[in-house]
Amino acid sequence: MTTQLTCQGNQLRLEGELTFMTVNKLYDRGPALMDSLQTIIIDLQNVSRCDSSALALLISWQRYASHCSKSITFAHVPQQLLAVAEVCGIKEHFKQFLQRVD
Repeated sequence: MTTQLTCQGNQLRLEGELTFMTVNKLYDRGPALMDSLQTIIIDLQNVSRCDSSALALLISWQRYASHCSKSITFAHVPQQLLAVAEVCGIKEHFKQFLQRVD
């Protein structure tokens, strides 16, 4: 399966697998798309599989956004990714960037 990153409005949508085999090509593409946005929502609804490299990717994007004084939120984060964050001991840090669903 291919991994895709598309921009629609202020949303960056990730689709497919976010694994060690796929995230490398996304590291620079995300910030390039973020440059024209002030408020960023990363939508992970169509992510089919992820591992710890997905968490590293999202944290690097969060740091980039923070460095550029941009607001970033992660939406539809898969349970699998939250479990990885918990095992890594950073779930509480990561949770502050999750989109709230009422």
